[in-house]
Amino acid sequence: MKILIIGGTGFIGKPVTKMFVQNGHEVAVFHHNKETSDTSLNIVDLIGKRDKILNYKNEFLSFKPDLVIDIIPYTAQDIWGLKMAIKDVTENLLLLSSGDVYKVYDTFHKNLSEVDNSPLAETSELRSKLYPYKSEQVDKYDELLFNYDKIIVETMAQEKSFNTCILRLPAIFGKGDKQLKLSEYIIPMMTNQASIILSVKMANWIWTRSYVENIAYGIYLASTNEKARNNIFNLGDINLKEFDLVTKLKKLTGWKGEIIIKENIKEQFNYEQNIMMDSSKIKQVLNYSAPINDEVALLKTIQNYCLQ
Repeated sequence: MKILIIGGTGFIGKPVTKMFVQNGHEVAVFHHNKETSDTSLNIVDLIGKRDKILNYKNEFLSFKPDLVIDIIPYTAQDIWGLKMAIKDVTENLLLLSSGDVYKVYDTFHKNLSEVDNSPLAETSELRSKLYPYKSEQVDKYDELLFNYDKIIVETMAQEKSFNTCILRLPAIFGKGDKQLKLSEYIIPMMTNQASIILSVKMANWIWTRSYVENIAYGIYLASTNEKARNNIFNLGDINLKEFDLVTKLKKLTGWKGEIIIKENIKEQFNYEQNIMMDSSKIKQVLNYSAPINDEVALLKTIQNYCLQ
């Protein structure tokens, strides 16, 4: 297959690009920073800014991909520009979305009071409030977060002119994660702090997570299987309570400190609301299973922090 990847050099994009190349596919990557190009891989490098993507339609037509994978569609402008740029180029599109499209995300952010801890299927109710991060931009404006909404991206992408597959992703950790997820636990353990404090609610909270290489495999699987076309899938492998996750990290790091559970901690989020994604559909339809188990994934992440 010939694959065009939009944003194929970052945290998720890099292992996705590598997986396609290693499996014999012809890959072109559209991204904005030549310095992030992986010169060890045999790929077509297309350097340009996302907001100027229409200027690269001729390059896309020349490459003629069988499928376009958009790693970084965040806004209505992103998806509108992409659709115009790949019109008459290919009919097949795979988009990365997020678990933040679900209604429970509003409860977690304290915009709603109703708690529903049923596992989230692809048919679960979505947020009615758009632009989930706009209210946080009152004092410090960030254009991307102000205009971000994966619900709008998904809706605009599901047109009859494209065979669109949407993957809704969980919290992702691993090498290259600029958000440094799990660092709030791993770094205190590595620096031998005496304790880590969790509230009672947070200790029992579940947020679906996955290792970045498992996510890359899920993207690869959905890209190469025709059953994924015009379908939506949740991805996610780890559904541990936060206390159990921290306990596992304690064991893997050899940390001798204490996990302390406290009552009455004032918190920004509603940790009574889980964000637990059910990924049984992708397992049944595409035969997905995580190639890297929880323990190995966490060990690799700990080792990455040790090298920083």
